[in-house]
Amino acid sequence: MEKELSWRGWYLDLAQSDGILVLSYARALSENLGLNIRDIEVGRLVRSRMKRLGPLVRGNAPQSLVINVSAVSRSRLKSLVMELEDVLDVIATRPFSARKTEELLGITSKERLRWTKDGRLPHSRTAPISRGHTIMLPVYSVECVVALRSSPEVILSWRETDVL
Repeated sequence: MEKELSWRGWYLDLAQSDGILVLSYARALSENLGLNIRDIEVGRLVRSRMKRLGPLVRGNAPQSLVINVSAVSRSRLKSLVMELEDVLDVIATRPFSARKTEELLGITSKERLRWTKDGRLPHSRTAPISRGHTIMLPVYSVECVVALRSSPEVILSWRETDVL
């Protein structure tokens, strides 16, 4: 009988017993706004990477997969899971577009432009967008958007300041 395995990473939770692996990314979606917003991308990524180990079966929870890994070495499983954790970290920290930032913060495009221009809403960098020619648009860090979402009074005070 194979030894049981239970592991909790930054984004993934694993439980293995008798060659059956249950991988869950539900905690990652609930705890991380960057991953939650990109949940479809995350689901596709996890499924495509885990298919390398064998056929997948959906788990009981929506964000879990069950796979028979009795013929897979622990080192291969570990390297695949660590690779997946690294890619999820990149997705989790990828900045939001201007439109997504407006949607998440419940602000208008005029407010976003004004607050970005005067420095109240810092953008992390600019990203090139090709529309016949290349234009550079600001993108906003996940940390900044999360901080503002958790403190709606900041946005209210900015609006009050703008009225005066």
